[in-house]
Amino acid sequence: MSSLQLPGLSTGIDTKALIDQLMAVERRRLAAYTTSVTKYEEKKSAVSELQGKLTTYKSSLKDLADATQLRSFQAGSNDEDTLTVSASSQAYEGSHTVQIKQLATADRWIHGGYKYATSFVGEGTFIFSYDNEQMTVQTTADTTLEDLADLINNDPENPGVTASILKYDDGAGGVYHLVLSGRNSGSDYQISVDTRASILLISHRLRSAAPNMTAPP
Repeated sequence: MSSLQLPGLSTGIDTKALIDQLMAVERRRLAAYTTSVTKYEEKKSAVSELQGKLTTYKSSLKDLADATQLRSFQAGSNDEDTLTVSASSQAYEGSHTVQIKQLATADRWIHGGYKYATSFVGEGTFIFSYDNEQMTVQTTADTTLEDLADLINNDPENPGVTASILKYDDGAGGVYHLVLSGRNSGSDYQISVDTRASILLISHRLRSAAPNMTAPP
């Protein structure tokens, strides 16, 4: 008959306590190792950060060696919506006043005119360009001057031009004139009509007249 053996009881040694003590020792060694690794990583990170700061410092020293960097200025405007400014390394310190003598106006083009607003413009095409975009309007034999203005205004490909009819008797048979007005101001927004390929051949340009003008340019 086999007998039940209980290690530790017969020898008088508490095996479980011994194992627990050994594990505790190993845990302390592991904790010490982990702490050592953490400190190493912290030192490594600190060295890397120091190297980055030294690189930045070295770059700053190069800028200081450049005399143009020492002479640079910062420019500002008290009305950034109206005027923006900048300063180069050749600028000199000081304040400046800018006087605007003329504001930019939207460009306008005026046709030579027809006797009636309901005059037929003829079958063909009316071609003009604005903001670097070309627009072509097709007309028929029944298209009137008023119809042409509506065709331009209602075209989804309109690049930014408003067409209207101006009533003014120029003494040469022109009473109702087609007027093209740009919606933006400045030299970058010019209206150009291709008179060679368009049905309206008599034209002249007006830049500063108001849309409701009653006198010739």
